[in-house]
Formats: sequence, structure tokens, C-alpha cells
Amino acid sequence: MKIINVVIDRNNFKLQNSYSYIVDESQYKQLNFGAVVFVDFNNKNTLAYVIDKEEIIESCRPLKPIIKIIEKNVLTDVQKKIAKLMQEEYLSSYQMIMNLLIPKKIRKAYNEQLSNDTINFRTQIGYEIINEEIKITPRQKDVLELIKKGVSTRIDIINLLGISSSVLERLVKKKNY
Repeated sequence: MKIINVVIDRNNFKLQNSYSYIVDESQYKQLNFGAVVFVDFNNKNTLAYVIDKEEIIESCRPLKPIIKIIEKNVLTDVQKKIAKLMQEEYLSSYQMIMNLLIPKKIRKAYNEQLSNDTINFRTQIGYEIINEEIKITPRQKDVLELIKKGVSTRIDIINLLGISSSVLERLVKKKNY
């Protein structure tokens, strides 16, 4: 049996525990630390963040399945390391850490996705492109891939790709980025 452990996106000190949900093989492979999902929590569809996944033989209580995967790669590798460090060194709750790392505007947009069958918005530059309707050039896709890999300064991106700064400027001006 494959399960994920999540923290609920609520500003409530009492909800700092993690909660387990059952997932199928495909979902288990897709979900890693920081992924955003919708779960049934107290009979209400609720936004949650994956903090761990594991395989168990059996559960002492019945587990619910997740409702929907919202985004698989929300956090960069650096953000994931920072989150784990904050949790281990400063005893911060994962709930508080995720609220710090994921802006409120983005969390609100995630909550709006509950009624939609597809995800049709972008969160930040460098994250996985989910909606194929967004028109970007091949050079702009290369820029996003570099940012996703951790290259973050404008000069480094321009030098590594051999592009002009106008490629970056047009990408930044795009509504969804």
C-alpha cells in the first residue's frame, strides 16, 4: 500500500500534524516533497502539501484517496532543502514553512482550481509548464529550464544560452509568468 503524508493548508496551530492518504502507483511516482494536492479533510475538499511518501503493509485505520493533484513541482531543490533545514533545525511546522515558501496569491489560485478539471495557470518562473495553451518560444522554454535547474541570475542565463536580454524581458511580461 502506497501512501503520502500531507500537511493541510490552514493557519491553525491545531492542524500542524501530518495526515496520511492512499495513492495509486502512478500518483506515488509523481508526488514528492512540496507537491500540491486536494484531499478530503473533515468532509471538505482542502488544499494540502506533500511532505513525505512511503510504502506500508497495512494501515490500522482506513485511508482516503487524494482528490486531485494540483502541481507536482512547486518548490525548487533549494527551497526543499531550506524547508527541511527549517523543520529540523528550528522545529518549524511544515504548515508554516509551506505558507512562507508559497505566496498567498498562489495558494488562493490553487484553491480556485478545485472546481476545474484542468490546471490553467502558472505559479512562478521555472516551474513545470502545465498548460500547453501558454505560448512561449523555444528560447523562453530554455530559460525556464535553466531557472528550474537553479540558474537564477539574469547575466548567467544570458551568457549560458547566448541570448539577448529581450528574450527574458518578453518572458517576464507574459501575463502567466
